[in-house]
Order: sequence, then structure tokens, then C-alpha cells
Amino acid sequence: MKKLLLILLILNSSLVVLKAQTNLVQNPSFEIFDTCPKIQNELRYALGWSSFEETPDYFNTCCINNQFSVPYNWGGYQQAASGVAYSAFGAYQSPYYGGFHNVREFIGGILSSNLLIGTKYYVSFKVNLSLSNAIAVNCAINKLGATFSTLPYSASKPPPLTNNPKIYTDSIIKDTAAWTRIFGSFIADSAYRYIVIGNLFDDAHTDTLILDSSQYKICCSYYYLDDVCVSTDSIYAVNYSDSVAIGIPELKKYNSYNIYPNPTTQILNLNFNGLITGPTILLMDITGRKIMSFAISGLNTDMQIDVSSLMTGMYYISINMNNINVTQKFIKE
Repeated sequence: MKKLLLILLILNSSLVVLKAQTNLVQNPSFEIFDTCPKIQNELRYALGWSSFEETPDYFNTCCINNQFSVPYNWGGYQQAASGVAYSAFGAYQSPYYGGFHNVREFIGGILSSNLLIGTKYYVSFKVNLSLSNAIAVNCAINKLGATFSTLPYSASKPPPLTNNPKIYTDSIIKDTAAWTRIFGSFIADSAYRYIVIGNLFDDAHTDTLILDSSQYKICCSYYYLDDVCVSTDSIYAVNYSDSVAIGIPELKKYNSYNIYPNPTTQILNLNFNGLITGPTILLMDITGRKIMSFAISGLNTDMQIDVSSLMTGMYYISINMNNINVTQKFIKE
């Protein structure tokens, strides 16, 4: 009896840890998309993300135009923190440039569930400063942060500059080589469903540092964004990297494969080209619970999985091929 109670206690503890180590951001490294970016202002192509004001951008290696690809793009050169994609936003523009004040771009995302009132949440994301004469961005700022809302914002109703977001940094972020993690925590006072990332302070409360004054005497600040995390687990959040996205390019070195359409309403197609050794395929929900499992073998294998019975939401498909394991996300509509 004691042994049974101990086993139940261990299983319950494991479930608590698994639940805590859940990222509520549905597409944290912008890997899942429905269309490759071609021009500016196409953040909407990264599923789960949208422009909450002005025109943030989306970059992905699938883009054949070097202006919006990775690692080369119009903001310069930067590898993704995880995977092969990231976004970017304008964080500040000198008030005297064009006569406008408090010019901002905000990146908005929908969470997988509402935040629980009274619960402490930890938030982290990575930013990297872009310096580029091509798009006239030349300075660094502080006050980059995140806040939350119960309803989505839009260009006609942008987030207010409250000078009091849920988390932010007082440090001027000026690293153009490495990614800088911004981290903080707050206790939810509403059932928030949306995250807003950017500079939520007005011009008077934002410090700036011009790093390139060779052509521009004004300050324009532009940051890449990747690996966004919202969790009840502080250690998980402060160390978060999208390991799912990191694994995808590694698998593609060994096998050519394709999973489509993503998102899907009924059928998920899997196409494998190459010799597959000892494969297994698992479908899991967002908590990591196994829903379906399959085994396949052979050369140039095609497979269809009927997911019509699944509820709408985000899921994981875990593939083991040639002793390499990778997990990729897909969305059931």
C-alpha cells in the first residue's frame, strides 16, 4: 500500500512539473507560418502573432528575397535564436523625425489559455539590436518589455503607453551580435489572453543611445525578437529556448521530409524521402500527453494522419528517424 501511494505521489508530482513547464505562447519562435514573407509588415504570416500597432516585420529562411530572409535581411545579419525564423519591431523614433511623437511598433500574440487571476507568471523573450543604414536604424534604447490584455489591440486601437508594463528592462540593449534575454514576473490581476511586446513607455521616459551617427543624427531603434515564453515555472522561463525549433534543421540534414498542411482541419500529410530506420511517430497534446502513435518504414514513404477528431488547438508531432528525434508543432483548426 505504501509503495502504491509513493508511485501515485511521484506520478502526481511529474504531472505538476509537466504542467508548470508549459509555454503559454503558442508559436514562441515564429517557426509555424502559412506563407513565406516577401515584403515588410507581414508578421501575420507567423501563426498566432499579429501587429498591434504600425507594421512589425517577419523574417524566415523560406523567403527567397534577402530583404526578409534569415540570417541576411534588410536589418543586417542575424541568426535566429532558435530555429529559422524571428520577428522584428520598431521600438523608438526621435520625436523630431517627421514631427511625430511616441512612434512605436508592437508585436501581439494569443496565449493558449487565459492567465489565472492571482497566479504568478514568468515572462522571457530574446531581442537583438539591428543597426542598418539601409533602413535608417542606428540607436539602442531601454524599456523593452511586455504587457498583457484581455482583448487584442489593433492599428486603430493600439496599446496605451502606460509607462507601467508587466515586465521591462531599465538597461539599454545594445548588443548587435548575441541575443539578449529580457526576463521578469508579475501576478495576474485579470484573465489575460494576449501578450504585447515592445516599448510601452513614452518618449520622455525612454533612454536612447545613438551608436551610428555617420549618416543620421536622429535616433531610430529596431529590434529582432525570438523565443517568447510565458510560464508559471521561473527556471523554465529564464532558460527557455525553443528546442522544438532547434531540432528541425538537424533532422533535415539527414532526411528530406515535409509535414503539411499546417494548420490543418482534417488530414496531416507526412512525406519522407530517404531510407528510414526504426521510425516511430507520436502525436501529443500541448502538455506532452500521447494521443496517437505510429510506426513506418521503407523508401519514399507517404503517410496521412486523420486528425479530424482532435479539438481545435496546438499539438506536437514527434518523429524519430535514423536515431534522430525531433518534435514539430502543428495546429488543428
